[in-house]
Amino acid sequence: MIVELPDRPAVLKREELGRGVMSLHLEHAAGRHRGASHSLFCISTSADENGPELIVLRVLHESMEPKQRLLCALREEQRPRG
Repeated sequence: MIVELPDRPAVLKREELGRGVMSLHLEHAAGRHRGASHSLFCISTSADENGPELIVLRVLHESMEPKQRLLCALREEQRPRG
């Protein structure tokens, strides 16, 4: 859902958590109220010939504070690959 339409109202820009971080409460993906209690946190990479790529950082229960849990994932993602 996020890759297909990243500007949909259910996708939240979460810049306070890190540059380019987005979240989607999975209740929206389930399509029914109280259908899920987790949120997906991700970043989108630049598009190539296959289109944009979505990197899932964490899937967290809605009661969890995301900032501390995402710091490690963001550091790992920003590390140069070699």
